[in-house]
Amino acid sequence: MIKNYNFYFLILTLLATFLFHGLSAQSKVDSLQQLIDESKGVEKTKHLNTLAIEYLNSDLDKAITTATMAHQLAENLKDLNEQAKATHTIADAWYYKNDLYKAVGFYKISAEAEKELNGLQSENYVNRLGDIGYCYNALSLFDYAHEYFEKALVVAKQINDIEETANNLNNLGHVNFAQGNYDKAIIIF
Repeated sequence: MIKNYNFYFLILTLLATFLFHGLSAQSKVDSLQQLIDESKGVEKTKHLNTLAIEYLNSDLDKAITTATMAHQLAENLKDLNEQAKATHTIADAWYYKNDLYKAVGFYKISAEAEKELNGLQSENYVNRLGDIGYCYNALSLFDYAHEYFEKALVVAKQINDIEETANNLNNLGHVNFAQGNYDKAIIIF
């Protein structure tokens, strides 16, 4: 009898948790939508980007639409930072939708914006180069993947980003392994 109560308690707890998270996410979307409706200019762009990122967890088409709106507004305002964020979100959405060619295109746009904003030695620039390499790797376009992981590795070392240096070395090891360059892969790993 006690086991049944424990089971029912567990089920009710899980149900309440899922319900709370669902309501919490919707509440956040509603709050962001209200902020968007009440704001203008750069603030509106920031809220649109935040909402687009929120949609990445639930509705990829809305994420793309919202981030596109943010990008257009940021472009009109000549706000390169928000443009970079918007194109990054659009790229992530296409990646999650498994349209890697579109993802690559938007990651490249975001990388160029990051480079223009912060120069070649920026963490976000390294990350976008890695994102591009990762997409090419998933597409089995190993020469392109290798090229972008190498670029990311060079910048990661220049800015002394140990984590991204390790990530890109690991990615290069995988590319070499996929190409049958086992000796190189072992050295890199």
